[in-house]
Amino acid sequence: MIRAFRVTAETELAARAAQATAERLTERGLVAAADGFPLQFRLQAADAEAPISLAVTESGCVLAAREQVDFFTAAGVFLRRLRFLDGGAEAPVWIQAVTPRCAVRGAYFASHFHNWYITAPEAEQTRYLEDMALWGFNTLMAAFPMIDLLSGDCEEYHTQAARMVSLFRAAHELGMGVCTLPNVNSGYREFPKDWAGAPHADPLRRRGNSGNMLCPAKPGVQDWIDKDNHRFYRWLTECGVDMLITWPYDEGGCACPDCYPWGAKGFLRGSKRAFEMARNYFPNVKRILSTWMFDTPEEGEWDALTESLEEDRWCDMILADSHEDYPRYPLDKGVPGGLPLLNFPEISMWGLYPWGGWGA
Repeated sequence: MIRAFRVTAETELAARAAQATAERLTERGLVAAADGFPLQFRLQAADAEAPISLAVTESGCVLAAREQVDFFTAAGVFLRRLRFLDGGAEAPVWIQAVTPRCAVRGAYFASHFHNWYITAPEAEQTRYLEDMALWGFNTLMAAFPMIDLLSGDCEEYHTQAARMVSLFRAAHELGMGVCTLPNVNSGYREFPKDWAGAPHADPLRRRGNSGNMLCPAKPGVQDWIDKDNHRFYRWLTECGVDMLITWPYDEGGCACPDCYPWGAKGFLRGSKRAFEMARNYFPNVKRILSTWMFDTPEEGEWDALTESLEEDRWCDMILADSHEDYPRYPLDKGVPGGLPLLNFPEISMWGLYPWGGWGA
């Protein structure tokens, strides 16, 4: 029976994971003591078979990793194997090598409509980030709540910009990567109405429409979008960003003759432009193109993306998923450009009953 513990970190990379582990053990009734059950965080050997390992005996536990966020993964595996009882906890004796199956294990903070991600205290969100890291997540994606803001000059814009910088810094302090979305054709709530985009074709009612969509082909609109992205990137340099993703629908889309099919024309043009601009601020940023709701219905969007990437490899990853079955195109014809593929477990619950069984 473990009643007391002693956590040590032999590398600074493990300091936050060691602290989080100690806090969670204390919260569950164990006490920190110099002669307690030793939990040692160590750097994983370069020639080890896996990037993460745990070795638990009756006399102590060694958790080893190479990357900062992976120490959280190791700690999470250990904590979930403990059996907490009245007055202490039991730890099974075991040795385990851990190799995560996916290089990117991300969670999405859908920051809009004044939800928890926008309003929660920062300390509460940091605690949540730690819990996600303990579950093995290594990437945080968060949206800037443009959809809710009156303009780029309103007080709330500056409040939310500061919150995102603080959130991303907190994630980086845990060793997590961060990702957000640049502007392709979005406007604030008080955008000039003559800049409005044409409602996109959505006969299957899958794509959504935030109502703040602009037409980049109209005079002055693309210049305004560029300026908005420059401003976005400038304040993101305060925290850094590791990935950027452009999103075609929901908060995106225009069906005018110059932009339609959106996923084959306007969206690809706007994504290229946003990515090219971003590399001036973040030379190593990973560029992800979402294909959410591509060819729903069939409009040649997947084929157009494939053709575009044959000419120029202007993004680094493709994201794909759907409300219903997984999109057939990457399964049948391969991922455009031969790029790495990310999936996006659909968060809207459409077609995913029972939610607790199959959902995101």
